[in-house]
Amino acid sequence: TQLISQGVQESLIETIYTGVNTDKFTPHFKKDIRDQLGLSANSIIVGIVAVLRAAKNHKILFEAFSELNLQNTFLVVVGDGPQYENLQNIKTPNILMVGNRADVSDFLGSFDLFVLPSKMEALGTALLEAQSCAVPCIGSDVGGIGEAIKDKETGLLFENNNKDSLKNALKTLIEDANLRSRFSTNARDFIVENFSIQTMVRQTEKMYETL
Repeated sequence: TQLISQGVQESLIETIYTGVNTDKFTPHFKKDIRDQLGLSANSIIVGIVAVLRAAKNHKILFEAFSELNLQNTFLVVVGDGPQYENLQNIKTPNILMVGNRADVSDFLGSFDLFVLPSKMEALGTALLEAQSCAVPCIGSDVGGIGEAIKDKETGLLFENNNKDSLKNALKTLIEDANLRSRFSTNARDFIVENFSIQTMVRQTEKMYETL
């Protein structure tokens, strides 16, 4: 969009997305985050993996999740950053902040859904990695997130910085296991087809051949 606004012909623009390692980020997780945190096997896990900075908008997620007050449902927050203290002050018992983790790909697939509520985002690689693990996603409708999530097929988009819109999306996916299951299958297929490393290489080769 920016290139077009600067006068570049749309027909001359080719988009090649950053590839996700679909062999590393798979639905077959090695670790269940429930076991690691001492949660029951039937608990619902909402996850986010992102640096704790204002642009990622963790605050709206903390507030929306807390206000829903759903039983046996936990928000697992992976990451560290300058907003840590501010977020600690508003977290509730069902919000678990686990800090930075080097083994995210080992347990990401054990999340029931993944949320990225950013106020701005180029694409949202974390969303791609989560969907590669067959995890349905919720994201704000900003930047490239609308390209990273196939709305109502692999996840749900909510209106940027609108807490009620986010709450509705969270409630829908938390309460509807069948919808999560459908989105889960679609998510993995969507990433393999459009965002895998193999797809990136194939598209790059095609572009060079065309040139």
